[in-house]
Amino acid sequence: MTTYARPADEARVPSGKPRGILVELFDTPVKWRWKRQDSRTRVAVFQVGETDMSYPVTYEFHADRSNSGNWEVDFSDVSDDDTGDISITGAGNAGRVFATVLDILKNFITEEEPVKVRFSSDELSRSKLYRKMVERFARGLGYSARVTTYGRGAMFDLTRETAGV
Repeated sequence: MTTYARPADEARVPSGKPRGILVELFDTPVKWRWKRQDSRTRVAVFQVGETDMSYPVTYEFHADRSNSGNWEVDFSDVSDDDTGDISITGAGNAGRVFATVLDILKNFITEEEPVKVRFSSDELSRSKLYRKMVERFARGLGYSARVTTYGRGAMFDLTRETAGV
């Protein structure tokens, strides 16, 4: 994963304490838009610009409501075709991609108020990052989290804390 380093003066909060890497990582979303919104599906699209070593990559965020009313979310690279590659692209800009996905997810949760949101990872590096994301942001969004690991991957279930109250 490409790391984004800020100059020392930008990497500090007003108190003068260093900012955490997760805060910096998720502070830089790119512009995105809802491509489709209906009662069972939400699709957002965004593009992360080119770097010295890569081309612009177009991503889609998908949220699909199951028959039970729970939502499953994922995001994928749709640059080359419409099949949606969910593997790590290696194109750089991982911080901007995850910042944007998190921004879309926050918007989705605010607008839709789902009782349960589920997503997964099949790659060890992503599983670790997702776990950190969940630890950092779920409670602030009003959700409790349950993580089930399997092999090199994990399943993440976020449940609205006020559900059923």
